[in-house]
Amino acid sequence: MSAESLRIFPEFSTILARTAAAALSLAILFALTIVATSAQAQTYKVIHSFTDGADGANPQSGLAIDAAGSLYGTTVAGGTGHLCSAPPGCGTIFRLTHAGSDWVTTPIYEFYGTSDGGHPISPVAFAPDGTLYGTTYPGYGTLFRLTPPPTPPASTFGTWDMTVLHSFDGANPLGELVFDADGNVYGTTAFGGPYNYGTVYEWTGLNLVLIYSGQSYPDGQTPEGGVTLDSSGNLYGTFSAGGPYQSGMAFELSPSHQGWSIQNLAVFSGGYAPVSGLIFDPRGNLYGRRVGSIFELVHLNGYWNLTGVYDVGSNGPDRLVIDSAGNFYGTAYDNGDYGMGSVFRLTPSNGGWIYTSLHDFCPAPPGCSDGAQPLGSVVFDANGNLYGTASSGGAYGYGVVWEITP
Repeated sequence: MSAESLRIFPEFSTILARTAAAALSLAILFALTIVATSAQAQTYKVIHSFTDGADGANPQSGLAIDAAGSLYGTTVAGGTGHLCSAPPGCGTIFRLTHAGSDWVTTPIYEFYGTSDGGHPISPVAFAPDGTLYGTTYPGYGTLFRLTPPPTPPASTFGTWDMTVLHSFDGANPLGELVFDADGNVYGTTAFGGPYNYGTVYEWTGLNLVLIYSGQSYPDGQTPEGGVTLDSSGNLYGTFSAGGPYQSGMAFELSPSHQGWSIQNLAVFSGGYAPVSGLIFDPRGNLYGRRVGSIFELVHLNGYWNLTGVYDVGSNGPDRLVIDSAGNFYGTAYDNGDYGMGSVFRLTPSNGGWIYTSLHDFCPAPPGCSDGAQPLGSVVFDANGNLYGTASSGGAYGYGVVWEITP
């Protein structure tokens, strides 16, 4: 795999390097009696290979899906180039739509790298009104909204309307965005706030409000994975630094008339910092990732108990996805039979978990025509098909969008 084909920003490389060294220790720390299997799926298909042109290059986040089954995502680089002073291009937002049994890829926005930001490494998300929201990361970073044009463009390269809602002062927004019933947006920044320890913020539609920012050394710092919202309006997430052992914490933020109050749910130690967001299972338990390991937070008698679930053997900053049967799905950056990453499923079984590899990337090096090194979450459509991205490989070496059918 050419080093020029995959552009991972230094900040994310630091995250990978910081967590990789702990993988072996975590395997011991989180050891459980779990049955593991590896079964290659025969239904994997590349539905788009990025060209480093108008469609973009090197997707480093997952996808959003609309009611019609169209897919939306971001690329960290690429674009036509003349809009951005950075040689790789400042990245794009793209859409894939069905065309019979095939897919049509449409770039719907290309970043200028000026006031609109650039190089997005977080996914876009649909607001309740059907518009798309997202963030850009390096430099100052932005929170933006994309609105489709009032009339369909004559060209398949029609640009959606971009509105920059907020420009962050070096705060570096990261992770997935979530929306409450009123359409307010919640997210996290790795830095920023009064002491530059990172923030959890709310966009009210008029302005940006910081609802958490660490104030001292032991406080939670550097939230990188976004937040998760429950039915009562509480927010849940992780800090990748801070806490008594400077290895991060899991937290809950609860709203009240007096503002937001924070509760630390679990403390991590040993340098094993969580970098992904959290998700709920149907029983109200929380799951997240740190290095290659997946952990569970079980709420019992007013307390949250932290236990290990499974070590997938690879870094993975993306958030897990759960289906109606309680199976977990995700990607791993550099494991699998060929060391170029995988798509996996974890199935609960008799108090343990069965690991299944749905696809191991790059069985035919050096080109990795099926993609390589996935960094984003997966998403399901209404028919149970699974979609995601790989940050490199493909027909041109600049990453792919893939589909796994049941």
